[in-house]
Order: sequence, then structure tokens, then C-alpha cells
Amino acid sequence: MLSLELTLLVIFLLYLIGDILYRNNHASLDLQWKKLYDVVGWAGLVLLFCYNVMFFVYFCIDVVIGCLYTNRQRMESARSSYYRYMLEEFETYRDS
Repeated sequence: MLSLELTLLVIFLLYLIGDILYRNNHASLDLQWKKLYDVVGWAGLVLLFCYNVMFFVYFCIDVVIGCLYTNRQRMESARSSYYRYMLEEFETYRDS
């Protein structure tokens, strides 16, 4: 899920950069600034598409996991791994 949040952050940054480019260079007809504005816009569009695809992939993974395991099984698995980790930490602390 962190990948979705980072992608969204980059999309907002590209939107901000595009807005700054548009506001500062709207009157000038310099081809370099127009090309940079277009590149930023297309990069934002591609990242938005990637965000939507990743969201759909995570949704499908969540549905598959939800169909394979019950909530009780998932909680017991998480609880056992947590207590196993805590026991290992305690034994490491005790031995040192």
C-alpha cells in the first residue's frame, strides 16, 4: 500500500510543477517551456494510470486472500507470528 501512497505523492508533485510552469511561463511562447510542460503532464497521466492499475491489483489480491482464509485464521496467524517474534526477542535479551 505504500507504493500507492508514494505514487499519489509523485502525481501531486507533478501537478504542482506543471501548475508552476504554466503560471510562470504562460505569456511566453518559448518552445522549451511548452515541451517541459507537456512532459510533466504526460508523466502525471502515466503515473495516474499506474496508480489505478496498482489499486486494482491490490484489490484482487485482497479478494483472493479473503476467499482463501477466514478472518479468524488471519488473526491467529498474525498473533502467532507476533508472539514468536516477542519470544525470540526476550530470549535474545535474556541471553545477553
